[in-house]
Amino acid sequence: MADIVLTCDKCGNRFSVSEYVAAGTLVCTKCKSTVTVPARAPDLPVAQRLKLAKAGPEPDAGPETLETVEAAQYRQTMPDMRRSARRRVRRRGSSAHLVWPWMLFLVLAVVLSYLRFFKGAADVNLIVKAAITVLFVLHFTVVTLAFADDSFSGVLCAIIPGYSLFYLFFQADQFYLRAVVAALLIAFGWDTTTAIGNFLHESYVSITCWIENTDTLKKSQLMR
Repeated sequence: MADIVLTCDKCGNRFSVSEYVAAGTLVCTKCKSTVTVPARAPDLPVAQRLKLAKAGPEPDAGPETLETVEAAQYRQTMPDMRRSARRRVRRRGSSAHLVWPWMLFLVLAVVLSYLRFFKGAADVNLIVKAAITVLFVLHFTVVTLAFADDSFSGVLCAIIPGYSLFYLFFQADQFYLRAVVAALLIAFGWDTTTAIGNFLHESYVSITCWIENTDTLKKSQLMR
């Protein structure tokens, strides 16, 4: 609450009174003479003085602001747009030459099947090992391509058995790589499956024997 300071004209005494005092005359606290209280303009009600100003309408976004927002949105969507456009271009460009991957597949399938199933002067076991090695190299190639195209697909190809084949034959646009892998699987798919099964079985047996030998060694040390 603010006070009003009054000055006595006779003795010069200064004293304060409440701001709500009525206009008129008062008595000086020192010489008891009358002091005139000046008239004041009425203040606004307290409710209006404490009322928060109403928020006005937001200014309209100017052309520069709209252009900046649109540019930011465009930059965010550019990677997906470029990837989709790249896929469409590859599909359109390769569909006209789809006959060449088919011809490569047929030639490789015939040649590799002959080398695998028709025994001749060539060493079949050596050819089978070489073909399995090539399939594993191509598997890592597909995983690398999947990571380059999409990180999630790359992770799936790396951790889920057989997903690299699904990605190559149903999602990727690598037609020549698809033809080579398909021909190798036709000729050496069963050999590759058998080799993987034998490797897993041998690994399981080795780990089991290692665990049993470790337990036996610990028991023998405790008994001493």
